[in-house]
Amino acid sequence: MTPGDIPNYVILGVAAYLLGSVPVALIMSAVIKQTDLRNIGSGNLGVLNTMFNVGKLPGVLTIAGHGVLAALAVFLAGWFPESWFPAGWRYPADWWVPVLDDAALMVAMAGLTAGNMWQLFAKFRGSRGSTTVGWALLVAAPPMLLVLFGVWLAAILALRRNVPAARVLHAAIPVVFGLMQWSWTFAIGGAVIAAMLTLKVAMSGDDATALGVYRRFGINEQR
Repeated sequence: MTPGDIPNYVILGVAAYLLGSVPVALIMSAVIKQTDLRNIGSGNLGVLNTMFNVGKLPGVLTIAGHGVLAALAVFLAGWFPESWFPAGWRYPADWWVPVLDDAALMVAMAGLTAGNMWQLFAKFRGSRGSTTVGWALLVAAPPMLLVLFGVWLAAILALRRNVPAARVLHAAIPVVFGLMQWSWTFAIGGAVIAAMLTLKVAMSGDDATALGVYRRFGINEQR
């Protein structure tokens, strides 16, 4: 990346942020149940608060909506004019997305995640970001998603506490990103995303704990 490329990455990041800012959960709750999700349960505009406190249909549609927005952000990074970015990393399925630069994917994912956490169109309320990150990885790099899920599962089974397990997962993100792609760009991008996830956990309530989701699996303590 050269200094002349920076404005293009900024445009990409802002576009991804705006995509992430679409308040899917808020819209679904308002349209289907005529209620403001920000005033229900934890107030998080995420999947669990929607599904448990508003209804299964709004919850499922929220999951799907986050998936669509994540795919659009990744496609946006891939379909930016090739001359704007140096030819770099390609998708495993590069027949449907032409060329994707390492930095382009990281900028798109970081912007999308920030938008989902602090949604411009919902007065900067939002979700905790994990669903959006998961969808983006599923579209762009499924092996990374599988490895990170394995890290989280091993941590939560070993520690039996969700917040320490989340800390392990967040610490692993830049390592997994960097090693699996063998790229400092991915490692730095992963560190930025992990820092945002950690900050959001510290700033918002945990719906899974509040709703007793973990207790069903014998995980009773948050910290």
